[in-house]
Amino acid sequence: DTAFPEQPRPGPKIPKGSNYATIGWKQVWLALKEIKHLPQTFIYLVAFFLLADGLNTTGSLVGIIQNNIVQFSFLEITYLGIAQAACSITSTFGFWYIQKYFGIKTKHMFMVTNFFSVFIPFYGMLGLWTKTVGYHHVRDFWIYNILFGLFQAPYYAYAQTMMSEVTPRGYENMFFGLFGITNRAVSLTPHSRSPKLINDPVEYHRAQRRASDHQLLQQQLDGLPVPLHIMCSSQHGYLVCRH
Repeated sequence: DTAFPEQPRPGPKIPKGSNYATIGWKQVWLALKEIKHLPQTFIYLVAFFLLADGLNTTGSLVGIIQNNIVQFSFLEITYLGIAQAACSITSTFGFWYIQKYFGIKTKHMFMVTNFFSVFIPFYGMLGLWTKTVGYHHVRDFWIYNILFGLFQAPYYAYAQTMMSEVTPRGYENMFFGLFGITNRAVSLTPHSRSPKLINDPVEYHRAQRRASDHQLLQQQLDGLPVPLHIMCSSQHGYLVCRH
């Protein structure tokens, strides 16, 4: 028993012909039927899926290389994680303050975070031709974790804000559910899953060698959603969704 018993909070009844196993899929289908009427919303969802796919895969690849370079040093990995977390907290408040102070539109702030989302794998791609830059030294992973913290935390915050601007009023649960599915579906793509399936040291070292080679392909994939985000007009989408 709890000190403060939960009060009943009944939600809307399940429509006739549906059940707990099918209602979610039916809502996804209803949302997809609105593609012609809500083009900005679905352009944004496609772009978000592609960029989230790139970010998740980049994180896995860099993680493989980072662990190899620091030789699985517990302290080094902890310090890098703390640096990333501190930068994430600072940048979230910093972006909010800058946007509020200068009156910058959400989309413009979002595009800034997009630029650095693409720059992170681009920096690694350069390492295919030179040892000066790229993920070859411990200092490179300090750069990665600081940049990731500074720009990826605001990226996820602005991604949800952008979604709210292109979501039809009264259908927030449906479209944010689709937004959440889009984010989670990234984990099912083969190149996002493969680094997580490594269980033995031999395969791990093979994956470490392949990770550097994949940086070139990953950079090309990460660049694809940026034009879509530029094409997506949050202002036009907002007006459509409110009428």
